[in-house]
Amino acid sequence: MNLRPVPRDQVDILVVDDNPNNLLALEMALRSLGQNIVTAQSGDEALKQVLKRDFALILLDVQMPGIDGFETAALIRGRERARHVPIVYLTAGNHGDAQMFKGYSLGAVDYLYKPIVPEILRAKAQAFVDLYKANREVKRQAELLRDAERREHEIEIARAKQEWEADRLREEMENERSLAQTLSQKAEELARTVRERELVEVELRTANNALQTLVQSSPLAIVVLSSNGIVKHWNPAAAGTFGWSAEEAAGRPTDLCSTRAMISSLESSAGFFRERC
Repeated sequence: MNLRPVPRDQVDILVVDDNPNNLLALEMALRSLGQNIVTAQSGDEALKQVLKRDFALILLDVQMPGIDGFETAALIRGRERARHVPIVYLTAGNHGDAQMFKGYSLGAVDYLYKPIVPEILRAKAQAFVDLYKANREVKRQAELLRDAERREHEIEIARAKQEWEADRLREEMENERSLAQTLSQKAEELARTVRERELVEVELRTANNALQTLVQSSPLAIVVLSSNGIVKHWNPAAAGTFGWSAEEAAGRPTDLCSTRAMISSLESSAGFFRERC
């Protein structure tokens, strides 16, 4: 029984025989193959070994006490990981066709008759070892291919995600650029409106100052009344005409000029303004 770890280039071969001398002879015959030989002296031991590791080949003695070779093969085939392991029966004599058929139906791939010829044993074992290694390599290559396809798929997903994020970023930048342009246009329009308003205000102040100068310097009495007859403006000429200064007249009701003749005189001979409000 060998429980040592198996190097990557070696495979496991299980040899089952209740006779220790036969086990030793089989192990010696197979040693030159350079593989890991695992031995068992009963069907129970063989089943325990099958649960522990994967075998490239099982050499199984047919005639054993307790569980014989046929029963052991049937139990081995009932385990998923050992269902396809090739089994070669070792037998001491010829069996009838019925027994041969039973052996093959239970998963046997060949029979070897005792006494075992070492050269034949090695040749058959080597063929199954090579087949096992080839299948293992196919599985390894298939796994590598799956890994490569999975990595390629992940790369494609990552690339698509990057492209989507780049498109989204470009769209956001374009929206921000468009918004910035709109805001810039609004700001320019507002600045232009402010400038135009400032110019109008300057023109209004200039016109108002000119009007104030004209009113103040006019030789005519100019009186500005609100809609309810309150004096709002009283130029120097009005002060000279009526004898009241602008400060005295401002804010007073029209009783200071309540006579119709006075108002009529002002309307005909002087500047007279009444607000409409």
